[in-house]
Amino acid sequence: MNLAKINPKRDFISTQDWSRDELDEVLRLTRDMKLTPAKYWESLKGKSLCLFFFNPSTRTRNSIEVGISQLGGYAVYNDPDFSWWGQKSESVKDTAQVLSRYHAAIAIRMFPNRIGWVPGKANADLREFAQHSSSPVINLEDDMYHPLQEIADIFTIREKFGEKSKKKVVLQWVYHPKSLPQSVPNSFSLITSRYGMDLTLLCPPGYQLNDKIINTVKQNAENNGGSLTITHDIKEGYEKIGRAHV
Repeated sequence: MNLAKINPKRDFISTQDWSRDELDEVLRLTRDMKLTPAKYWESLKGKSLCLFFFNPSTRTRNSIEVGISQLGGYAVYNDPDFSWWGQKSESVKDTAQVLSRYHAAIAIRMFPNRIGWVPGKANADLREFAQHSSSPVINLEDDMYHPLQEIADIFTIREKFGEKSKKKVVLQWVYHPKSLPQSVPNSFSLITSRYGMDLTLLCPPGYQLNDKIINTVKQNAENNGGSLTITHDIKEGYEKIGRAHV
C-alpha cells in the first residue's frame, strides 16, 4: 500500500475533494484490509477517534466503533446534548482546536434535523470545524454527502461485478416516513459517475437532486466516460439496465 499518496491531514468530507488516484488507493487498501485483516490489527494502537452524532445512529456508530477497535484504537463518543459545542460559551473554532489536540481523528455526523434544515448548512458547519482542526475530520453524513457509504458502495460494485467502467446502474427513490437529506443519493450519484458508470436516476417529479449535484455528476460522467439519465418513469428506468419492470 502506497499510503504516501494520501495526505495524513486530508479531511474526508466529500469524495469530490479527493483525486481518483487517492480514491483508488483507498479502495486498494480496503481490499487488502478485507483479505488480510491480521496485518492491520495493531495499526491504530493507542489512537483515539472522537465521535459526534447530531442524530441518533445505530449502524454507522456501531460500524465505526467496532472498526476502530479492530484496528487497535478506541472511540470516544460525545453526545451533543451534553457538550458545549454549539452553545454560546464555546465556539466551533475553540472546540475543534482543543479536541484535535486529544484525538488522532474526529468523525462527525452533522445531521440537519438537529441544526436546522437550511440547505448546505450542515456541510458548511462541518467544513468550518475541519478548518480549525489539526486532526483529520471524517464526515459520517451531513446534508450533502455521505462519503463512507460512497466508498462502501463503489467497493462492493467493483468487488461483485469487476472493475471495468460502463456498468449500468439505476438509483430509485422509495418512500420514507420522515424527511431526510439527499446525502445518500447525492453520494451514490457522485461516486458512480466518477467511476465512469451509466447512471439512471429514477425519481418522482419534483424529487430530483439539486442543480449543483446534477451539474457535478454530469461533469464527472463526461470526464470519465459515463452518462447520466434522469427519468420519472419506472419502466423506462429499468429498461436502461436491460431489465423490464415487473
